[in-house]
Amino acid sequence: TDTSERPFSSRNIAGNINALLFGNYSPGMDNFIKNKIMAAISSYEPRIIVYSVSITAEPEKNGIIITIVYGIKTTNTKETFSLFLERA
Repeated sequence: TDTSERPFSSRNIAGNINALLFGNYSPGMDNFIKNKIMAAISSYEPRIIVYSVSITAEPEKNGIIITIVYGIKTTNTKETFSLFLERA
């Protein structure tokens, strides 16, 4: 989510990644996006450990694939979550 996207929420969880999709994408932005994701997860989800975040550009689809490999602290399980973000 972006900052103020959920105006009545008591928690302002935001990565502000969508704004980056409308700029000129470059491979150097991968680290910036990864850092935003890592910061949001570590600030708002203390129950998990993030092992890796990967960004794959999909220029023909005007978007990026974000893949997060994480573990749940209480169960020591490893999970993978992928999300495709695109310009609408």
